[in-house]
Parts: sequence; structure tokens; C-alpha cells
Amino acid sequence: MTKQRLISLRPHTTRHLCLTDLARMGWELHTIATFAGHRHTDSTLQYIHLSGRDLADKLSRGMEHIHAWRIAMLTGIRGSHAPLVLTPCWSPLRHDG
Repeated sequence: MTKQRLISLRPHTTRHLCLTDLARMGWELHTIATFAGHRHTDSTLQYIHLSGRDLADKLSRGMEHIHAWRIAMLTGIRGSHAPLVLTPCWSPLRHDG
């Protein structure tokens, strides 16, 4: 007989899953905290469980953004009259929409 592992799924588990999914979708930490009804982002961070793969994917996309920005700056693609705008290229909880 093989023992099967049962997953303990409680109603509160769905809260962890929901807030983690929002972080994976790129929502900002303060937005997730507001959605969750938390006064402090430290409380929200206890609910968000990002894996190493999630963080590596974010880093990879951020590095692609940095590389494209550097190429544009070095080749002058942005045009002579376009203003230079420096924006943060990567945040683990950045909302792109």
C-alpha cells in the first residue's frame, strides 16, 4: 500500500495564493497591501511566496530592459529631441498595466 500525501488546504491558504498571484502578475507591494486590507507592507510580505524561478524571470526581463535601453542610448535611437527619462527597470512587485 502506498501512502498518499494530502495537501492541507484551508480557507486562509487561498489568501496566500491570491496575494502571491498578484505579485507574480506585477502588482506593486503597496497596491497588494491595500487590496488585502493591510496597514503595513510587512504584513503583506508574509503572504507572498515567490519562488527562485519567479525572481529569476523578473531579473531576466529587467536585464533585457536595461540592455535595450543601453543600446538605444549608445546608438542614439531615441532621437535628438526626445527627453531622457530614467525609470526603474525592475522591481519584484512592479505593476506594468
